[in-house]
Amino acid sequence: MSPYCSEMIKTIVGLLNDGNTDGAIHLLNKLDDYIGNIADWSQELNPRQAGLVRHCLTYEKEGAHGLPGHQLMLIVATLVKRIGSLLL
Repeated sequence: MSPYCSEMIKTIVGLLNDGNTDGAIHLLNKLDDYIGNIADWSQELNPRQAGLVRHCLTYEKEGAHGLPGHQLMLIVATLVKRIGSLLL
């Protein structure tokens, strides 16, 4: 789960504990939109592109060695980790 989703869920639980159901429902709708957008994004990749994204995640995780496209691979890995690991 992405850090964004984790924080949203904690905030929603806090709002519910405080009795602020309107605020919780508002954030829950935002979270639902966010998750839907992630799913739509990941399904637009063809198998080769999804494989390249997985390769970027592996490259970043196992220690970047300075291959051509080094910074691009690190950027892709960072973005995918922030939005969620739906491709793994």
